[in-house]
Amino acid sequence: MAEKKFTIVFKRSPDYRVYAAPVIYGGPTPDGRGILINLCVDHAAFPSYVEHRIDEKGHVNLQEIDSIAQVGNVEREIQAGIFLSIDEAQRTVRWLQDLLTK
Repeated sequence: MAEKKFTIVFKRSPDYRVYAAPVIYGGPTPDGRGILINLCVDHAAFPSYVEHRIDEKGHVNLQEIDSIAQVGNVEREIQAGIFLSIDEAQRTVRWLQDLLTK
C-alpha cells in the first residue's frame, strides 16, 4: 500500500520582510485570548523639528539652528506586531526552547 502524504508548500507574500528585533515586548490581549508581540528597534531620538532663521535677504543658514525640539533620549520604533493565540504562543515557546537547546 502506498504511503499517504500531506504536503505544505511554503510561499512568501509580496509583503514579506525580515525585521530587526533587538527589542521584543508585548503581553496578553485585552480579552485574554492571545498574546501581542511587538518587534522593535531602539535608537537615539530624532528631533521633532529644527528651526533656522531667514535673514533679511531671504537666505537660510542651515549651519545655525534657532531652535530644536527633541523629546526623550531614546525612541523605540515598532517594526511590526504579531498576534498569537494562546495555543500558538505555547507552541512557539516550545519551538524556541528546542532551538536554543540544540
